[in-house]
Amino acid sequence: MRVFLTLITLSTVILLSGCSREPSEPELRQAYEQSLAEANQLAIRIGGDRMKIGLQDFKKLSCEQPDQNQQKQYRCDIQVKLDLPLVGVSTQNGKMTVVKHDRDWVVLSNN
Repeated sequence: MRVFLTLITLSTVILLSGCSREPSEPELRQAYEQSLAEANQLAIRIGGDRMKIGLQDFKKLSCEQPDQNQQKQYRCDIQVKLDLPLVGVSTQNGKMTVVKHDRDWVVLSNN
C-alpha cells in the first residue's frame, strides 16, 4: 500500500510540474515566429513583400508568472534581431506574454 501511495504522489508531482513550467527558448521562438507570420501577412497585403519583417535571432532572457492564479501564463523578457523594412537590421529588447494552449505556447501580447 505504501508503494502505491508513493507512486500516486510522484505521478501527481510530475503532472503538476508539467503544467506550471515556463516556456523554453525554442517554444518562445516558435510562438514569436507564428505571431510574426500573422503580422507579415497583413504587412504584405498593405505594402507588398518589401514590407515583410525577418527574424534573424531570438533570445529568451527571463520569464515570470504575472499572476500565480494563471498557471499557464508567463510574461517573458526577450531579445530579437529583426530585419526591418526601410530600417535594416535592428536588435531590440522587449516583453511578450504567452499562454499554454494545448501543446503549444501562444502570444497574447508583444511590446
